[in-house]
Amino acid sequence: MVSFLDRVLQSGASRLGYRLQKYKNAPYGLDPWRDLGRLAAEWKIDLAMAFDVGANVGQTASLLKKMWPGMEIVCFEPTPTTFEILQKNISALPGVKAHNIGLGATAGSFDLFTYPGDSLLNSLSPQSPFTVRFASKYDPMVKKVSCTVRTLDEVRKESAIERINLLKIDTEGFDLQVLEGAQETFRDGRVDFIYLEFNTILPKAGIGGGALAPVAAFLEPFRFNLVSTYTDQLVTTGEFFSGFNALFARQQP
Repeated sequence: MVSFLDRVLQSGASRLGYRLQKYKNAPYGLDPWRDLGRLAAEWKIDLAMAFDVGANVGQTASLLKKMWPGMEIVCFEPTPTTFEILQKNISALPGVKAHNIGLGATAGSFDLFTYPGDSLLNSLSPQSPFTVRFASKYDPMVKKVSCTVRTLDEVRKESAIERINLLKIDTEGFDLQVLEGAQETFRDGRVDFIYLEFNTILPKAGIGGGALAPVAAFLEPFRFNLVSTYTDQLVTTGEFFSGFNALFARQQP
């Protein structure tokens, strides 16, 4: 039953153009980290370990440490100059460490496509969704840098990490390849949640990655379910372009 105070607050918020709602009654899909926390609490999962793949300068790692101070986080960032900034930014964060490598389906040395002045676009895919959409602006900027790529399975076993509670991936169209390098880890049920980005539902010709359907199909045999998607950006002038994130949760026994 809505209390008098609740009605007053909701009415005042409405007049100011806001919607006021108690978080426990809010639908999933508004805030991925709150949704993650709600599910983890319901299933009694301790969010103790996260892999931040495509960590950039540590934005997500810093946010996760604020929400779960006891969480250990392993960051992966292949761009050398970005990695230097990442190391500085996480130096004061206990339990956070970083590797100057990328993760993919196979191990080896690969070309990393970098965009000076906009490190968020760096990708192991030569045809990442964002840069293809805005090719006229970004193609002249691209520079290739050789980087080391390993598989998540290799790194996890080498580091003797038994469980990854959260696997966050932001690799500009390379997300599926990262997942493909973690098949043994998935088969053993060692990951609880996956948070990654996408741009379209179905693959598009001439674009490397960024589609949700192939990711969902790949994860389904490992008992992962889509929790919700979250809109990050929409470009509505010219050719429509969108950026989203998706949260997956592994089916609990």
